[in-house]
Amino acid sequence: MGVISRVPLCRTAAIAVVSAVLWIFFPAEAAAGGIGLIDTTEILEVRAEANDTSEIVGQLLDETPVAILQREEGWIQIVAGTVIGWVPEENLIEAEGTEAEEAATQPETEIAPEALETEEGTQEVFSEEETEIQQEPAEDADVQVESTAEDAGVQAESTEEDAEVQAESAAEDAEVQAESAAEDVDAQEETPVQEQIEAQLETEQQTEPDEAQAAALQAQIEAEQAAALQAQIEVEQAAALQAQMEAEQAAALQAQMEAEQAAALQAQYRAAALAAAGATEEDLYLMANIIFCEAGGEPYLGKVAVGSVIMNRVYSDSQPDSIHDVVYARGQFSPVRNGSLARALERGSADETCYQAALEAFLGAKPVGDKLYFRRRNGRSGQVIGGHVFY
Repeated sequence: MGVISRVPLCRTAAIAVVSAVLWIFFPAEAAAGGIGLIDTTEILEVRAEANDTSEIVGQLLDETPVAILQREEGWIQIVAGTVIGWVPEENLIEAEGTEAEEAATQPETEIAPEALETEEGTQEVFSEEETEIQQEPAEDADVQVESTAEDAGVQAESTEEDAEVQAESAAEDAEVQAESAAEDVDAQEETPVQEQIEAQLETEQQTEPDEAQAAALQAQIEAEQAAALQAQIEVEQAAALQAQMEAEQAAALQAQMEAEQAAALQAQYRAAALAAAGATEEDLYLMANIIFCEAGGEPYLGKVAVGSVIMNRVYSDSQPDSIHDVVYARGQFSPVRNGSLARALERGSADETCYQAALEAFLGAKPVGDKLYFRRRNGRSGQVIGGHVFY
C-alpha cells in the first residue's frame, strides 16, 4: 500500500495536476475539447443527454476538473473519473486557450507595395500593345470593302445567266409532266372496273396484318418499358439500402470511436487523480468499498464526506499515514469489525458512484472541512449530511 504525504492535499494543486496530465497524455483530445472545472454551489447533476430531463448518470462537486468531449446548444459533454455525461454550459469554467488559437488570430500578410507597382506597370505596357494591334484591322477593312464590291458585280452577272437557263428548263419539264398526266388518265379510263375492285380488296387485306403487327410492336414496347422501370426501381432500392447500411456502419464506428476516446480519458483521469494523492489502485479499490459499506445508501455528498474523513486522517499527525492503515485501525470502522468490508472487497461491491466519490476525495474535496470522525445522526450535534453527523 502507498504511503501518502502528511501534507494535506490542496484541491487547487490536485486540480492542476489532473489538468496537466490530461493535456500531456491526451493533447489531441484536450485541444479539440478542452479542460474545465465544475462551477456549482453544492452538487451538480450530470445528465445522460443534453437536456435537464434525461437520466442522471452522476454527480460532481464544485471545482472538480473535467475533460471536455463536445458541445451542443448550451450543454457540454464531459469526462470526470467514472462519470461521462452532459452538464449545462453555465456550470463549467473552461481553461485558457491554446497557442494554436492565438496563432489563428494573427493578421494576414499584406501585399508589398512594390508588387502593386509592378502590376500597374505591366498593365500600361499591355495597353500600348493593344492600341497598335487595334489599328491594323482598320487598314485591312479598306481592302476587304473593295474586294467585296468586285465579287458582287461578278456574282450579279452569273445570277442573270443562271435564271435564264432555269426558266427554259422549267418550261420543258412542265410540258413533259402534262403529257405524262394525259397518258395516265387515258390508261385509267381504259382499266376495267373489275380490276379496280380486286386492287381495292388486295389493299384492304394487306392493311389487317399491318394493324396486328403494330399492336404486337406496341405490346413489346410497353413490356420493355415496364421491365426497364422495374429494373430502375430495383437499382434505386439497392442503392438506398446500401446507403442506409453505410450510414449505420459510419454511425456505429463514430460511436465506437467516441466510446474508446471517453474510456481512454477516464483511465487517464483516474491515474491522474491517484498521482495527485500519491495513492495506488489498491488504495482506490479499498476506499471505494469502504465508502460503499459506510455510505452506500447515502447521497453523493455523503459518500464524498466519508472519503474526505479518511483522507483527513491520513494527513493528520495523530493518525496512520496510509489509507489501508486508517481503514484497518483497531475499533475505527464497523464494516471492518463485522466483516462486511471483507465481503465487499471479495465481491467488488463498490459501484461507480463510490469510485467517483473516492476520486473526489483524492482530489482534495472537503465537504466536511478537516473533520476526522462521523457517526449515525440520532440527534447528535455536528455537520449533518444524510444519515451521518460529521465532527
